[in-house]
Amino acid sequence: MELSFDQPSLEFYPLLNCSTKPSEHCLDFADYRVLVSRTSNRCFNVNFTSSIKQSVTARVHLGHLHVYGGAEHAEMRWPIEKTHYPEHAYVTTTYYYQAVLEPFWLTSNGYYIYVDDSVPLLWQWRQVEIDDNWELCYGGLEPHPGKFPDLRLVVNEIKKLNFRVTIWIHPFVNEECEGVHDMGLESGFFVRNYDNETLTKWWRGHAGQIDFTNPKAAKWFKRRLEKLKQLYNIDSFKFDGGESDVLAETFYVPYDGQRSPSYYRKSYVKTISSLGKNVHTRVARGTQKYPIFVTMMDRESVWSIC
Repeated sequence: MELSFDQPSLEFYPLLNCSTKPSEHCLDFADYRVLVSRTSNRCFNVNFTSSIKQSVTARVHLGHLHVYGGAEHAEMRWPIEKTHYPEHAYVTTTYYYQAVLEPFWLTSNGYYIYVDDSVPLLWQWRQVEIDDNWELCYGGLEPHPGKFPDLRLVVNEIKKLNFRVTIWIHPFVNEECEGVHDMGLESGFFVRNYDNETLTKWWRGHAGQIDFTNPKAAKWFKRRLEKLKQLYNIDSFKFDGGESDVLAETFYVPYDGQRSPSYYRKSYVKTISSLGKNVHTRVARGTQKYPIFVTMMDRESVWSIC
């Protein structure tokens, strides 16, 4: 399917004339008009015109289909139908590394959408993430009062601008989060090693790591996040961690006797996937069946590597 739009003008622009050709279909909405004409057996040309100074938004219903194409992005995800872009002109730019782009999209059943170069396209960014260091202590799930004295108010103000809000989460509870850490330790909710130790070192200190192979621990973790989501009107979560190298130091003893460290990772992804379809994770192996986003690890440009 091919789409093209008439270039809007600062002056009033004459509406397209609606004809009676069998190959054309005209939609008249008073101030603007849409003319759809068949150009071949499976190809249509769509023209929008408006008699007032306004932008026109067109949506293509994909149903169960996936879509590919468009612009490159710093956080490239495939397929791209749920990717969110900042609201700016659809031109090559260093913003979000959008240096390569085409106004061309292909759907998974073989249809394509092409927007003529004369159309001043805009992307709309619709998601804001509250990233690392928002907690009073890592794993406590309590907002830092100095940074977010009223997190719900902040989230609601962002949402008034038509943004979704996600928040950064990890599978650790630092030992300084005394109340929460003590509860997890006493309940047997943390990963342990063969010496029956639970503390592990990660990039934000020493912590107990939630043992997602333990159904009760997974349920506890999920319940706390659902409460966080409700309290602060959060839409979804971006999860870090889950890699094998930060499991309780020395040797990992899974809750149910499974010996492979990969079992922990699968249990982690299984748990977080139940928190909604917009969840993001950066760890995966054998978890393709879960319909969530998988992001790449942070990358660096190192010129010394040949």
